Amino acid sequence: MINPDYIRWIKTRDCSVRDCHYQGIMDAHHRIGHNRREDYANKTSDGEAIPLCPPHHDELHAHGWQSFEIKYNLNQLKTAIKMLIRYVSLIESIQDSPI
Repeated sequence: MINPDYIRWIKTRDCSVRDCHYQGIMDAHHRIGHNRREDYANKTSDGEAIPLCPPHHDELHAHGWQSFEIKYNLNQLKTAIKMLIRYVSLIESIQDSPI
């Protein structure tokens, strides 16, 4: 799935790392690990993107996803699913609202 609107929305969310106080535009991190090839030419779909601030995004790539998930008690897949559910709910509520 390639969805530029979803990626724009992801970049406006808070960082997925709990208690991060970064102010600014987030990076849309495409999930790696969990039986995914860590080959950046084969990144996951946009539906598996999560918001990370640039410092946390850099840290994840510098130290590896396993260490990052343990350090921050963050599961990329669960977070991506939650974000996608929020987005779909938002889109549905907009579509259902009266004109």
